[in-house]
Amino acid sequence: MEKKTTILSFGILLLLSAVWGSSFIIMKKVNPVFNPIQISALRLIFAGSVAAPFAYRWLKNFNKRQFWGVFWVGLVGNAIPSFFFAIASKEINSATAGILNALAPI
Repeated sequence: MEKKTTILSFGILLLLSAVWGSSFIIMKKVNPVFNPIQISALRLIFAGSVAAPFAYRWLKNFNKRQFWGVFWVGLVGNAIPSFFFAIASKEINSATAGILNALAPI
């Protein structure tokens, strides 16, 4: 049973890595078509639509006092970096953008 769990974990990790890494390549490819605000908005909309079913249970018990804290964390942790990476993707290659994104939590 443990071997099955390990294989599943590695499979999920590989899938997550492919999706995460491809987002920077896609940003580089769509830069001539969309401006950075549109790229950032699309990334946030797609991420939100994927996360929404998982967040539904949490939102049912959401405390209204927590709204501004969650709002600022979302803005500073997701929206602003998404916009900056869309701007930067015009000048740097996608591998560098991915490495910089991995360093963002630091």
